[in-house]
Amino acid sequence: MAKTSYTTPELDITKMWAAFDPAKMMEQFGKFTGPAELPSLDVKAVTDSQRKTFETLIAAQRQVFDGLQAFARRQAEIARDGFKEANTAMEAIAKAGTPRDAAIKQVEFAQVAYKRFTDQGRELAEIAAKSNAEAVELINAHVAEQMDELKTLAVNGPATKKHAA
Repeated sequence: MAKTSYTTPELDITKMWAAFDPAKMMEQFGKFTGPAELPSLDVKAVTDSQRKTFETLIAAQRQVFDGLQAFARRQAEIARDGFKEANTAMEAIAKAGTPRDAAIKQVEFAQVAYKRFTDQGRELAEIAAKSNAEAVELINAHVAEQMDELKTLAVNGPATKKHAA
């Protein structure tokens, strides 16, 4: 059986890069696709659209940050109040006459503390949810506005300026 040999051409990246000519590629592409009229790009409109996007993102971030601050403030208030209430409860338990009275006071304190804990947890969750919902609402409104602009552009085509001859 005869042995077949394969040879691979030498691969020289520098020669390939030297032969790379984007203008020539576009010319070849143009010959392939034929003459095409490309719409003009309204740089100001694109810039304005991007500016609005950044402004919306900044406003959404501000909303989330404000919500985080409100959350942290309320959490600090809850902690401060909780320590005061725990101190008051410990004093009341310590002053109880009998171990049975102390146990009853502990249970009463635990019931009140648990109810307060769940109510405050719900309150903190609502603060976070409200802040996030408002931020998402800002972004959704902006996206809807951009979609309307794109739809108008698709229906009417790009705005072109006619130059007087």
